[in-house]
Amino acid sequence: MKQIWWGLLGAVFSVCTIGGGYAYVHQSEDSQSSYSAHQLALPESPISRCINMGNALDAPNEGDWTYIIKDEHLQEIGKAGFETIRLPIRWSAHTQKEAPYIIDPAFFARVEHVVNVALLNGLKVIIDVHHYEEIMQTPSAHIDRLDAMWRQISRRFRGHGENIIFEVLNEPMAELTSKELIPLNARMVATIRNNAGSDPWIMLGGDHWGNFSGLKKMRFPYDPRIIVTFHDYGPFEFTHQGASFTAKDYPTGRVWGTEQERKDVISLFSEARQLGAELRKPIFLGEFGVYKRVPESERAKWIKYYRQSAEDAGIGWCLWDFGAAFAIYDEETKSWSPPILEALFD
Repeated sequence: MKQIWWGLLGAVFSVCTIGGGYAYVHQSEDSQSSYSAHQLALPESPISRCINMGNALDAPNEGDWTYIIKDEHLQEIGKAGFETIRLPIRWSAHTQKEAPYIIDPAFFARVEHVVNVALLNGLKVIIDVHHYEEIMQTPSAHIDRLDAMWRQISRRFRGHGENIIFEVLNEPMAELTSKELIPLNARMVATIRNNAGSDPWIMLGGDHWGNFSGLKKMRFPYDPRIIVTFHDYGPFEFTHQGASFTAKDYPTGRVWGTEQERKDVISLFSEARQLGAELRKPIFLGEFGVYKRVPESERAKWIKYYRQSAEDAGIGWCLWDFGAAFAIYDEETKSWSPPILEALFD
């Protein structure tokens, strides 16, 4: 979850094959594209309604950021109408610094427990590598370690078919640009396939904090079971107003919903749909949400418009988050926010 840098995609992509057996999709610099539902069909996503379990297993230690996942939370999520959870996990805080890079068994068991409870409640699970900050600064020094993590993770959670999705790396940024990310993604996809088999979906994003503008420079391995993902919190001045954890303080009192703001959302999802269609891969809104101290009516208005726009474009979505800084569930009262739940499912 980071600030979003908006970008526009205005290019047609073509497919070519390069060494190593991977086919990549390349941007054409001298061509124009415009969205038309009649030109290319967007592949159907295996994920539709999803919620992030943020600030729990992605904290340095679960509980450090106040939120701990409870079994009953997963039961509530299933009953509410969600069909997937995204599980942000800071594997790097629980993995040896030196080869063979073994993941702590107790932490692994905790993750497996959460995954199993989610599956028992009829939920699919996106297993994510989250907050791996070291690889963002020095990618080459950490690729082997990330590869070892994914070898262990994909072996541990193999055999679940479409019910477990592997997301290679959350919000690449800093020194981990598209140049480094393209071969990194290809290597991790190969590692996951070699250890988890051919069934699981694998999720890949772009640089620039994983927002949509980062996707337009990306090339993805030719693999029929890859999902392309991006995050969006625009405008950041609205969605993060009053938050204490941002680099810049955004004053409270801002409302959302001007004609231009609504047009920007429609444009974003039109371009995202077009990109997914050209890549011939499902596309997924992996994070979107509004800070919990923004008035509930404003939060609900923004969330509903984003949710409906994503669905109209055939794009699955995953709200940030369940019970933490962007919470829509109150742990004390054990209840959902009615306006926001309605905004998600009405």
